[in-house]
Amino acid sequence: MNLTSDLDFSLTKKRLNMMSKRSSAFMKRTRASLLLILTFSIGLMFCTNSMDGFHPIEEIMMNGVVYKSEPVLYVHSDTKWGETKNGSKYRTYENRRIYSVDKNAFTGERAFYNERTGNVAWIDTFERGLNTKTVFVDETLITNNGAFELHHIYKNDEQIEMVAYNKDKAVVYKWETSDSMTRHYGPNEQLTLDSHSEIIDGKRVHSLREWHPNGQLKFEMTSDSLGYQGFMTLYDEQGDVLQQERYKDGELIEKIK
Repeated sequence: MNLTSDLDFSLTKKRLNMMSKRSSAFMKRTRASLLLILTFSIGLMFCTNSMDGFHPIEEIMMNGVVYKSEPVLYVHSDTKWGETKNGSKYRTYENRRIYSVDKNAFTGERAFYNERTGNVAWIDTFERGLNTKTVFVDETLITNNGAFELHHIYKNDEQIEMVAYNKDKAVVYKWETSDSMTRHYGPNEQLTLDSHSEIIDGKRVHSLREWHPNGQLKFEMTSDSLGYQGFMTLYDEQGDVLQQERYKDGELIEKIK
């Protein structure tokens, strides 16, 4: 399952970091939410016993805290190996369904408990093995994610949308995704980020734009397989250019402002 478009907008490259250092709190919350959506893959680093090609998700560690799963559920061994920057290996799975001990796609609730306190941290709801809802109980997680509940929407077993709600059931943010685009929205369906790709003159071109809360364009850039192309621009809330640079094939050609 691909939760983003082909564009890597993790904002880790040094120059893109500089240009968007005032990245919105919404972006930070969204990254945290995506982390929790994917925690079952990360948690596999802590699995022990396998069962005929099924691997248990027994515990997950985040920010130094260990969370225990109840009940223990399983993922199937359609395994691909990845490697982090420090050399640690982790598993990812083509089959994103979650299974019960009897090897059937799980329907029901699974809770994660803080190992140290014994308190429930969050609860996931599954339908036919797919995570349809996450409810945060731990106040720190609620704050970090900027949401009380996350609802996950699927099409042909692929997640296409996530909607985040506060305790009053009001939408605080959401994202939608496909093979070629990812869009983030704030309250009142206001578009806050748009990332998409398309084929132009035989090349796949990626575009990224971000908006201020007042609807004014905040940041825009374009890239392809050779790197950043054209103008990379950061705007203030009045639409004035704060920083602007011009690129060709990933190389900085001109710092305009």
